[in-house]
Amino acid sequence: MGRSGRKWWFFVTGMLALTALLTVGCASSKRVGGDDFPQTVEAVVEATPSEPDRIDFLDVDPWTLEPGGSATVTVKGTEGRRAEVVLKGLEGKAAGHSTAVAMSDAGEGKYTGQVVASGDLAPGKYRVEASLLGGPTGQPTRLVSSRVLTVVAPPPPVDPCAELAKSLATPVIHFDFDKYDLNEQARAYIAQLAASLKQIAPRISSLTVEGHCDERGTVEYNLALGARRALAVRDALLAEPGMEGLTVSTLSRGEEQPLVPGARTEEEHARNRRAVFVLQCSPRK
Repeated sequence: MGRSGRKWWFFVTGMLALTALLTVGCASSKRVGGDDFPQTVEAVVEATPSEPDRIDFLDVDPWTLEPGGSATVTVKGTEGRRAEVVLKGLEGKAAGHSTAVAMSDAGEGKYTGQVVASGDLAPGKYRVEASLLGGPTGQPTRLVSSRVLTVVAPPPPVDPCAELAKSLATPVIHFDFDKYDLNEQARAYIAQLAASLKQIAPRISSLTVEGHCDERGTVEYNLALGARRALAVRDALLAEPGMEGLTVSTLSRGEEQPLVPGARTEEEHARNRRAVFVLQCSPRK
């Protein structure tokens, strides 16, 4: 083999060896890749977070409760939850007090309850707070109303003695000119008064009958006439059943305290000729 032939043989041999090495390397490379990576690919899908619960509105109808009245509390929001409403006192006797309202599910996201202005609900102003519970987050959803619930205080209990004393300030018994005898209307009124006095007898501190006259006649004459008028009324009252043990004083005012000062007509004079009861009540126990 000549010199040029040997060079050609070395070149061919080297190329064959290089080809073999590259072939082995590629095979090895493919094998490693197959071992390192899975043959199947799994897709990862993130779950969409659930929407938080909501309260659309909170209402009380009416917002002012009269004594003994009732109101409807309504909460509208996410359906299928549990609603809670609390009244928190702000002013008056309600201050510092909290009252829970029993709520029921009316369907379609509506929850209702009743509030009654009874002895358990003190008068005053209340803040209304609503909550929805049982949602997927485990956290309650709350709403505080911008309006306040007002519970009106009941009127004070009626004092029958004070009421009767007030009514007696308006005179009912009147007299004819220069007379002190009682007509049928006056006697009927005295009978009704006796029945009322029996009901409050333990509360009577004092009872006085005042006799009044018009401005005609002398001061001395009118004082005497006023005394006779007061005595006539007192005697008629004490003659009624159940009035035997009642102490009644008399007082003549004469013409000193006319209802119509400077009276001119007969009608005006007649208004001044009267008997007035003055009742004083002892304190309640």
